[in-house]
Amino acid sequence: MKWINTFFNKYNLILYVVIIVIIIISNTNFIIDSYAHQEFHFGNITLEPGWSTEPPLQNEITEIELIVTNNDKPVRNALKDMDVTILYGGIKKSISFVPSEVSAGVYHSQIIPSRLGSYSLEFNGKIEDQSIKSILPIEDVEDKRTITFPVTENQVESNDFLGKQIRPIIKDINNQVNDINTSINSSNSLIMETANNYDSLSKELERTNLIVYITLGLGISGIIIGIISLERKLQGI
Repeated sequence: MKWINTFFNKYNLILYVVIIVIIIISNTNFIIDSYAHQEFHFGNITLEPGWSTEPPLQNEITEIELIVTNNDKPVRNALKDMDVTILYGGIKKSISFVPSEVSAGVYHSQIIPSRLGSYSLEFNGKIEDQSIKSILPIEDVEDKRTITFPVTENQVESNDFLGKQIRPIIKDINNQVNDINTSINSSNSLIMETANNYDSLSKELERTNLIVYITLGLGISGIIIGIISLERKLQGI
C-alpha cells in the first residue's frame, strides 16, 4: 500500500506541474496575441508601433505604444534623438513619448483619435547609432458604435436628431418631385389639347376652303351664263 501511495503522490505532483505550465503558456500566448504589433527592422534596431488598447476607437482617449529593441534587448531613452509625427491623410502632428513605468524599451503617447481610418507614424532621427527616416503604419481607428451594446440613450437621441434633420429634407425633395410630375402632366395635357385643336382647326380650314371653292365656282358659272345671255340678246338685235 505504501508504494501505491508513493506512486500516486509522485504522478499527482507531475500532473500539477504540467497543468501549471499549460496555464502559464496559455496566458503568455494570450498576452502576446493581444499586444502584438507589426515589427520594422532598421539594422539592429526594431520598432513595434501600435496602440496600447486595441481596437482603437474614435473619440476615445488611448495611447500610441512604441516598443524599441536592439537585438531583442530593450533600448532605454531611445527617442532622445528622434522626432515622431503622427499622420492622418495630409494632416500631421508632432507627438512626444513617455517611457513606460512598467517595461523598459516601451514608450507611450496619449491621444484621442477623432477620425476613423488609417493612421501612421513618421520617424526622423536616430536611435543609438542607427539613422531612421521612415513612415510606419499603425492599426485603423474604428467606430465605437460597432461594438457598443446596448445602444446608449445618447446614441438614440443622436439618431432621432439626425432623423428629424433628414425628414424635412426628404419631404421637400418629395414635394419638388411631385411639383415636377404635376408640371409634366400639365405640359402633356397642353400638348394633347394643342394637337386636338390643330386637328379641329385643320378640319375647319378644309370646310372653309370647300365653301370658298363652291362659291367661287358658282360665281364663275354666273358670269359665264350672263355672258352667254348677253351674246344671244345682241344677236337677236
